[in-house]
Amino acid sequence: MQKARVLIVEDERIVTMNLSQQLGELGYEVAGMVASGEETLELVPIAKPDIVLMDIQLEGKLPGTETARLLWEKYQIPVVYLTAHADADTLDAVKRSTPFGFIVKPFRCEQVHAEIQLALDRYEREMLMGPG
Repeated sequence: MQKARVLIVEDERIVTMNLSQQLGELGYEVAGMVASGEETLELVPIAKPDIVLMDIQLEGKLPGTETARLLWEKYQIPVVYLTAHADADTLDAVKRSTPFGFIVKPFRCEQVHAEIQLALDRYEREMLMGPG
């Protein structure tokens, strides 16, 4: 089973702390915890996460969907959304950002673990296959 370095992008501190603890118990390394898209883009080249867990509503000007799109364009890092927002407009924005997963809050630890593993497996397969 693949473990990974996970960056948590979440503006609710209690959710961040809870998620960080759960990921640690599952054997993941938390590469960082930030609350805005801007902080995410600054931290990624330093922290070098394997995957990002991203809320959609963040502090700052960049929403999670735009941050995820930029992460993929610049660094090819897979993003799994972890959000309370699942309305039609949000889902349309999510689809345009080509996510590797989507989890609706409240979540269970097992869901997060499964989504991370599936996303990393898909990412690995897509990188091996190469472009189109």
